[in-house]
Amino acid sequence: MRILLHSHTFHPAVGGVETISATLADNLVKTGHDVLVVTETPFREKDSFSYRVVRGASFRTLLKLARNVDIIHSNGASLKMVPLALLAGKPFLWTHNGYQVSCIDGLGWDATGPTPMTPLASAMHHAKIRGFWSACRALIILGIRRWVAHHVAFNAAATHWIAKRQPLPRQIVLYTPYPLGQFLSRKISVPEAYDFVFVGRLVNEKGVETLLKALSILRMRPNGANATLLIVGDGPLREPLQALTRDLSLEKAVRFAGALRGESLLHAMASATVGVVPSAYEEPMGGVALEMIASGRSVIVSRNGGMSECVGDAGVNFKNGNADDLAEKMSTMLGNSETCRACLHAAAERIKAFAEDSLTQKYVDHYQSIIENK
Repeated sequence: MRILLHSHTFHPAVGGVETISATLADNLVKTGHDVLVVTETPFREKDSFSYRVVRGASFRTLLKLARNVDIIHSNGASLKMVPLALLAGKPFLWTHNGYQVSCIDGLGWDATGPTPMTPLASAMHHAKIRGFWSACRALIILGIRRWVAHHVAFNAAATHWIAKRQPLPRQIVLYTPYPLGQFLSRKISVPEAYDFVFVGRLVNEKGVETLLKALSILRMRPNGANATLLIVGDGPLREPLQALTRDLSLEKAVRFAGALRGESLLHAMASATVGVVPSAYEEPMGGVALEMIASGRSVIVSRNGGMSECVGDAGVNFKNGNADDLAEKMSTMLGNSETCRACLHAAAERIKAFAEDSLTQKYVDHYQSIIENK
């Protein structure tokens, strides 16, 4: 099968879409398929992937490439490949990793906090922030996305949560593969210096402020008086979060490690007992939480969103943005508690549901079904 996989953002950029696009492409090649990745992300060095990567190509070049494949798959919110699929007469699969068919910002969240997740309400909200005409342009693009999703695309929701949030015709749920093998195969043994670890960008939707407040509440309890936290990641809120740490008198309990990758990230995860992914918004999926489970951590995740769905009984969840509820859950997971052990016991079975080869095969089966029934 010849597959054109479009990923608007790709290596060397770092993020969830980049990771799952590369993982899916690599696994498709391993199963004997011909994969072409198309992206707008520039890279001056030579690509060394097992598949061809085309960057920043002209419309004419892309149309030529589109005519020589069996299916076009867009991973993410971009509409770039839609006219090419129509002109080339190829089936178009669109993976929804967020809420870009529901609201202008695609998250249900912005710098001000929660935002409406219906088109007109979203446009009215953003008109107040970005101006009337800017919101109108964004609403037109949102309208085009919705038309494509309803009338052109075969749709794949990355989680059942996304499918529930934006029900679409011709849609099934396909979990996107994450490179969990590197965490499963490289169990690192280091002293557990921290009780909890957070890994992610330091932006308001990730809920680190809630986590710090919860830690402060926990340390007022007898069993949590010495609780510690490692924060791995960077972003625009690093300084405000460090200031909050000082205001809460947590300087000796919290360490900001900055952004880490590779071996350093694996060591950081292994140095804590419990992973916490406290997203304030409705996280579409749970890549980081799955990585923590694969690395042998029990996890605490926010309830509303795709993370609690992905984690299942391999973790516990709390009400999004509720520091008191999070502190309660952190308390139950301290000191290798019975709850913590139960989560770890369930993790081995839970992680099987996200095996890269089986998830890739589900994509292959769906590609074939789309091609046969177009």
